[in-house]
Amino acid sequence: MRSFENLFRKKYAYETIPLRVFMQVSEKQNVKLLIQRGYFTKEELVATWEEIIRKNAEANGSMVYMKLVANMQTRLKLTITYILLKAACLVLSVGGKPALNEQVVNDLRERGYVIDLSSTEAYTKSLEKISKAADALSTRIMMKNKEIQELMFAGDNVSFDKCIASLSLTSGFEVSENIRLAQYNERVKMLKRKTKT
Repeated sequence: MRSFENLFRKKYAYETIPLRVFMQVSEKQNVKLLIQRGYFTKEELVATWEEIIRKNAEANGSMVYMKLVANMQTRLKLTITYILLKAACLVLSVGGKPALNEQVVNDLRERGYVIDLSSTEAYTKSLEKISKAADALSTRIMMKNKEIQELMFAGDNVSFDKCIASLSLTSGFEVSENIRLAQYNERVKMLKRKTKT
């Protein structure tokens, strides 16, 4: 049944996406514009958009994709640490005596967090401090999310018409409004090589 459904699904890829659609997705931050027909999950569309960005960056020598990957890796590390800290606090606050959760306490200590076992009050304050550290990570995660969104939909704020007009003017012939992103990148590279000689 699934393969039958796939016959009616189609989305743009780097090689097929028109420059106009690429610029619209970037401007409107709407990956649903990648759908030509059928239904795709948001995850499928985001993965497709990331692949288009990667190939576009390779084609035009941009470092945007490398920055995007680095930010995603940082966000993942922050998220894992946040989840570990919150889970540890939950286990230690609900689990009763710290001696019963020695492995969790030792793991937190190895990560540089102080667990004061001298009294119940000191122990509670230690957990509150770790929970606040996790909350601070939450803020950093949100900031990374914003940076990732900006990189995924980064644009030079140049209109489609200006891109076409500029390419037409510099190449000496009229460029079709149906030009694909891959074709556009190749023509720009050709013009750059031509101007160097």
